[in-house]
Amino acid sequence: MTFTDITERKRSEEALQRSEARYRQLFENMIAGFALHEMIYDEQGRAVDYRFLEINPAFERLTGATAASLIGKTVREVMPGTEQYWIDVYDSVARTGKPVAYQNYSKELKRHYDVWAFSPQKGQFAVVFNDITDRKRADDSVKLDEDRLSTLLKLTQMKFATEKELSDFALEEAVRLTRSRGGYLHFFNEEEGTLQLHSWSRDVLKICTAVQDHQYPLAEAGIWADSIRTRGAVLHNDYQSLTGKKGYPEGHFHLVRHLGVPIFDGDRIVGVTGVGNKEEPYDESDMRQITLFMDSMWRILKQRRTGDEREKLIQELQQALAEIKALSGLLPICASCKKIRDDKGYWNQIEAYISAHSQAEFTHGICPDCAEKAMQGYKQFLPKYPGSE
Repeated sequence: MTFTDITERKRSEEALQRSEARYRQLFENMIAGFALHEMIYDEQGRAVDYRFLEINPAFERLTGATAASLIGKTVREVMPGTEQYWIDVYDSVARTGKPVAYQNYSKELKRHYDVWAFSPQKGQFAVVFNDITDRKRADDSVKLDEDRLSTLLKLTQMKFATEKELSDFALEEAVRLTRSRGGYLHFFNEEEGTLQLHSWSRDVLKICTAVQDHQYPLAEAGIWADSIRTRGAVLHNDYQSLTGKKGYPEGHFHLVRHLGVPIFDGDRIVGVTGVGNKEEPYDESDMRQITLFMDSMWRILKQRRTGDEREKLIQELQQALAEIKALSGLLPICASCKKIRDDKGYWNQIEAYISAHSQAEFTHGICPDCAEKAMQGYKQFLPKYPGSE
């Protein structure tokens, strides 16, 4: 009988089992998502697809997909919209063993990811990823705030020839800040309950061929004007499925998503602005951006109107003073006939001179002193009667 000492082999096997258990525990409990894949090639050796071999629980949690729905299937089966670019990137990793790191946005999942891809063996690649959507949104929010403040500064510093130029600029910036495809601005008369179309954004005007009513009652406006009725911002991220729509004429801008915001002057609603067809759903950040921006636009517009009214009043006062000053100073007047000499050297009757230098008009009468003098002159021609003086 022959005996072989397998103590070391058993120790190695046990160590391997312990190591595998540790890695399995790490695999199943790690926060980051993990997926192992093998490349698929066509007859010419070109990478055309890849297959899911294994995923961890974090992958399921971060993507919403299950192991049962992915393991053994190819990416083109489960995500037909996958671009060839990404297959080529992962093929390079699987062939060369050179890892890559990048950030990626999944259109299917509408999420942002930090991704690290490496090759555990030739022909395979693994990805480890984290969901950074919230971080991206926070970063984007900060950038949008900075962009909005920069645009507001530009709005206050720019010289606009008309009120329309100012509001059109503000509307275009509201569309850009919310990454929308179009927008509108209506003024609202709260006392009369009427809306007045003020502006469409440029992209809307390019495609909208419908005839527009520039003024109409709020009661006839569709759900896009609900922000006036509710006195608050409204989000419509699936506009076409909403009930209560009144429709729009042929050739009108087709709405898929919509965000409407009322514009306040104190407690009074003075307008409503809206943007539409952002690629992603509108959210609270978009609502905040457009509300703050358009409120600032209204304050600038109001200051401009106040300034225009002040300038008009100043001009009227200056004109009035000029008319008053037209008859001020020393005027040459004849001591005998009382004619006045004008600045060209001609002598004019008082009535003619005053009429030429003011808005005054004349009616003719006689004052008491002159009437008394006239009567004294007339008395010498009156007949004498007994007893009269």
